[in-house]
Amino acid sequence: MSVSGDTPEGTDFGSDGPDHGDGTPDPIRGWISPDDRLWRHPSESMSAKHASLARFGGADSDRSRPSPWIVGGAAACVAGALLASGLVMATSGASPDGGGPSRATTTSSLVALSTPPTTEPGTAQLSSGTEMAHMVAAVRPSLVALTVTRPSGVSVATGVTAESGGIIATTAAAVAGARAISFDESDGTRTPAQLVGSDPTSGIAVVRVPSDLPVADFDTRDPVPGSMTMAMALHSGFGRASAPHSSVYAGPVRSSGTAVGVGGPASRFAVTTVDLPLSAQDSGCALLSGTGQVSGILDTTQTQGDATTGVFLPAELILGVTLQLVAAGTVGRGWLGVEASDINGTTGATLSTVAGGSSTPNGATLDAIDAEGAAARAGLQIGDVIVAVNGEAVHSMAELRTRLYADLPGTSVVLAIERSGSLGNTSVVLAAGGSGASDGDSSP
Repeated sequence: MSVSGDTPEGTDFGSDGPDHGDGTPDPIRGWISPDDRLWRHPSESMSAKHASLARFGGADSDRSRPSPWIVGGAAACVAGALLASGLVMATSGASPDGGGPSRATTTSSLVALSTPPTTEPGTAQLSSGTEMAHMVAAVRPSLVALTVTRPSGVSVATGVTAESGGIIATTAAAVAGARAISFDESDGTRTPAQLVGSDPTSGIAVVRVPSDLPVADFDTRDPVPGSMTMAMALHSGFGRASAPHSSVYAGPVRSSGTAVGVGGPASRFAVTTVDLPLSAQDSGCALLSGTGQVSGILDTTQTQGDATTGVFLPAELILGVTLQLVAAGTVGRGWLGVEASDINGTTGATLSTVAGGSSTPNGATLDAIDAEGAAARAGLQIGDVIVAVNGEAVHSMAELRTRLYADLPGTSVVLAIERSGSLGNTSVVLAAGGSGASDGDSSP
């Protein structure tokens, strides 16, 4: 792979988007100032570039913290209130013998777990039903029910409001081949929506709806494996002029911060897998963090025996890709010019390996460096382990790709590097991809 870039300094180790075809520029395209958005992509945070390396001397603080809540006996308190709001509740729990997730069930109330989750760390605290109801109520106004019409038929999906002005993030698969896209207003009125852009590599698409809906609050931290979490979908009403209805699911997190071998974006990026009784109609549904923020959207589901696992694209990737699709209709990627693998020599995991609570690798090891690339010019060496980008921890090759994917060429990033047992920072200016850079290769 051949890439180019300017030589950064200070290392410790060494336009407007396209129109619609009628000559009229799209008024939504173009850069949106961070001051005009309700969120910032991690690469835009100046403070992150000066984050302390202390958190990388041991276990990641975000991963080691106890989950703030778990679905348990307190669920009975919230079930009535949630059901009264038209919510369908479903859970996926652990088997009593601790051998793995039990069969997913859909019920009229939240089922109390008899044992902790089977994955590490397996500890959590009960949250009150009131807190859970507040989480659902906070996210619900930021979701939309999408109906996608193709020559082959009609499908449904959920979208999450990622930016003011009716900017909705969903999955690329949900809108692929769409002849028409519409969304349901709160009164059940079905209104046309417009596809702004789609990025099949990351699996994310952006739709614009003619309603200025509340923007969702996003959480870019990885969920803690073994903790309980919730997902929320929004579906079209049951009849003409019927208001859309919500479905809420609860289950344990299997893995986060690494890829899983199920194909598509999940095989390249740091996804989160959760045992939830989901279906294809829940595509694009929101994964909720313990604080009720959106930490991902559903890309696909996998079924093994009686268990169904949801694979969620992470919030950081969603925000970065959305920003670029709104600005230009496509994603321009800055390239580091390296090939890397997980610190244990793997490049990802499978659903069978993460089910047993296997620990996530900590860092991405550089296996090859393009001699003319940005990494080489910054003084990086084969064998270096990248453990953070702009102060955000990197636990795997997939997480390194996720952190860098939506950064434009010319973006300066600060990498935390472990070399021969020592930690240090180095600044790298990402370059434009060379002729050898493709969507399918292993180089970020």
